[in-house]
Amino acid sequence: MPDDSITCASRRVGTSRIVESPLPHSPYPRR
Repeated sequence: MPDDSITCASRRVGTSRIVESPLPHSPYPRR
């Protein structure tokens, strides 16, 4: 089921971004 795979990956990516986005001085914006 590709739908499940895509949803899982999307959810994982979204959570990762939100987890590393709460801080304004994160390593992401520094890039």
